[in-house]
Amino acid sequence: MAEIIELDNRMMGENLRKARTARGMTQTELAKRLEISLPAYRKIESGQTRIINSNYEKCAEILGIPLIELINGFMPVMDSAGVFEDARAEYLSRIDQLSDKVASLETTLQDKDRIIYTQELLIEHLQK
Repeated sequence: MAEIIELDNRMMGENLRKARTARGMTQTELAKRLEISLPAYRKIESGQTRIINSNYEKCAEILGIPLIELINGFMPVMDSAGVFEDARAEYLSRIDQLSDKVASLETTLQDKDRIIYTQELLIEHLQK
């Protein structure tokens, strides 16, 4: 059982470190805001000691992230249908952009063909 708690401590410390560094905050700054010593904070982040439960919420608040994100190390997707719909909308938008580009290139190609044809007629006429 002690190994499970130790693993949780390491995971929590790692999640805390990632969140802190992502926000450009130093260990000293976060320790001060938590009102604990720097060595105590370093032990939490390294997984050597367990963070007090009430400090979970305080850390999340200081870091400006939801508590669930701090605990998990990521923000869980709550609405997978919305994520898929967003991806679908982005995909369809990209298809529309590419379709417009293809239409533009087709027009350019037709213009090129007309210019070549006109030049061929002009050359033929001048050779007569």
